[in-house]
Order: sequence, then C-alpha cells, then structure tokens
Amino acid sequence: MGDKLTVRTEPSFPVATVEIAGALDIDTAPIVRNALRKHVADQPAALIVDLSGLLVHHKAALSVLRSAIRTAGEMPGIPIILLVPDEGLRDQLRASGMDRQAPIVADRATALDIAASMEAPLSCVLRDVPCSPASLGRVREVTRELCGRWGLDTARDAVVLAVCELVTNALEHARTSFDVTVALRGRYVHLAVRDGSTQPPRQHMSRRPDEPGGRGLLLVADLSASWGYVPIRDGKLVWATIPSSG
Repeated sequence: MGDKLTVRTEPSFPVATVEIAGALDIDTAPIVRNALRKHVADQPAALIVDLSGLLVHHKAALSVLRSAIRTAGEMPGIPIILLVPDEGLRDQLRASGMDRQAPIVADRATALDIAASMEAPLSCVLRDVPCSPASLGRVREVTRELCGRWGLDTARDAVVLAVCELVTNALEHARTSFDVTVALRGRYVHLAVRDGSTQPPRQHMSRRPDEPGGRGLLLVADLSASWGYVPIRDGKLVWATIPSSG
C-alpha cells in the first residue's frame, strides 16, 4: 500500500462508513475533513470511520485527525465510531485523547454493536418543503411544538429564531425546495437545512429587526455554539447547534 491518501465511502443506510487509507498529514487533512462532513450531511444513524489502512508517520497527524473528527461531529449531531484494527494506532489515538470524541474499536462487528446501542436522538425531518413564504410559518410552528414536547422551554426562542434564519436564507437565496432537520441530542439541539443551491449561505439584514426570519446569519452565529455549511453533490447543508438549556 502506498502513502497516497485515499478515501472510500460506503453510504449504506442507516450506518455509513468512510474508509481512510494512506498517509495523513496537514496537506491531506482537508480531504478527510470534507469526506466526513459530506457523509454527516447525509444524516445517517451513525458514521463508522475505518482507519484500517491509515499510516501515521508523525504525531502531528493525530492532531489533524482529531480536528477533522471534532469538526464533523459538530454537525448535525451524528455519532462517529472509529474502527482501528491496529493495536498500536489505537493506543496512540487514546493517548491523544481521541477516545473522548468518539469510541475506538478493533473490529466492525463491535462498531455496529455500538451504533445499535446508541440512544437515538429525538428528531423531526421535514422533507421537500416548498420554496414559499408560507413554509417559514410552518417550520416555525413545528419547531415550537417540538421544543414544547421535548421540554426545551428555556431554549425554545433561540431554537425557533435560528431555524427561521436558516429557512429564510434558503427561501431568499437558494430558491429551491429544502429539507429541515431538528434533533435533540445531549446538551444541544441540532438544526440543519438542506437546499438545492451550491452557492454559500449569504448574510442579509432585515428592515424590521422584530420580524422572525429577518435578522441574518449573524444572529445564527450569536445564538449557536457552532454553525457552518457543507457543499454537497446536489446543493448544500447549512447547520447550527443550539444549547438545549437556553
């Protein structure tokens, strides 16, 4: 096996797999990060990262991998499991603190068992929402209802405002139908809007600051613990994580 980094994906539902082989370093890190983020954007039940063929020539590569896993895990709350058959590499990853971000296992059967045992998030997905002003009101009401059902009284306003901004951006700039995901996992509510435009999300300011859905992505940044977007094959996914405690 050569040192050239390769990434092979297996989008089998509900658990997807990304196989990373070759040498990982600062130059090849973006390849890994983008592959992980694109798979997370498809929102599988869990993502197995197979490191069977990974070559680590320098310790710095471990920090590169840790950063890629952390970035992928932020959006939109999909569990990540590291499959590492090599005992020496498992020890290195644990010594670097990687096991605090994702379980590290030696074989695929164990990885699948862990994925099956993980608590499924409380979630709701609205698919193929029309590009219509009425859709903003629909998403807002559904999100309010979810927050009430999940006992998120203190976080409700922040979650509703953030999802309205993400939807408004899709309505005004993507101008395509879109999917909306609202999911509660642990300490965060994970929001994601997937639309059919490949253009990056655009910031806009409202002429009416009191109007939900009109204060721009700057508000999303203020409300969320983290947010961003991922280009995908047929558009993009814009995501944000909101603390569930308000």
